[in-house]
Amino acid sequence: MFAEPPESAYDLRFRLLGVPVRVHPMFWFMALMLSGLGEPLDVLIWVAAVFVSILVHELGHCAAFRWYGADAHVVLHGFGGLAIPHGVRRVGRSAGGTWPQVCISFAGPAAGFVLAALLLGGMWLAGLSPYLRFSSARLVEFGFMRLPRYELTILLYYLLYVNIWWGLFNLLPIYPLDGGQISRALFAAANPREGVARSLTLSLVMAGGMGLWALWKVLRAEPPEQETGLALVGRFWPVLLFGYLAWISYQALEQERGGWGRGW
Repeated sequence: MFAEPPESAYDLRFRLLGVPVRVHPMFWFMALMLSGLGEPLDVLIWVAAVFVSILVHELGHCAAFRWYGADAHVVLHGFGGLAIPHGVRRVGRSAGGTWPQVCISFAGPAAGFVLAALLLGGMWLAGLSPYLRFSSARLVEFGFMRLPRYELTILLYYLLYVNIWWGLFNLLPIYPLDGGQISRALFAAANPREGVARSLTLSLVMAGGMGLWALWKVLRAEPPEQETGLALVGRFWPVLLFGYLAWISYQALEQERGGWGRGW
């Protein structure tokens, strides 16, 4: 799910800022599924916002790899994207070690946050009265005045949504998300013997807890009178995703502790 997919005859390939980019067909499919398949124009704008946002995220990782002396390429696939290092550009800084790993992992969400800040700054200069605030009910709230063009309004909203919310999601200490990679590096530095296992335990507990919270939110919400199968899957998607991430953490923890035959 989170590994580099095999190449296909339908891959889209290009270079951006000197970085090779490959887009697997499943990327477009999953972006369509996450859109809910509503009005065609909304779906098209959503897919464009997801594409730009995830590409910016992965380019942030690539920039950090370059800072530490390694080249990297980007692969966008069904469940997001990957920045994959290859080769060494120069001798000096190394991508190994705790803090380089932390910086490389954080650089992806940080690039998205920078893009969101630039969008909010542009809206402020244009007099659209944007706001971004933290709240106990929704954690983060944002908005701005509606533009005359509906398409531009929706595009800006989707870009803010993906770069802010998905960036925060990526920083959760859940493996193999960026936050999980960060916690793994920090735990391993603090305790080389047990650190990785402890980070995976935290990942398992966090993913399981988030999955139960998502399930509670779904069951508590009033279901619509008419709901298609796709919409039903969309409502339960966070539950399925966190459940899968919990399973990945459990498998990795068992492997770290010596295999399926050993207990915790």
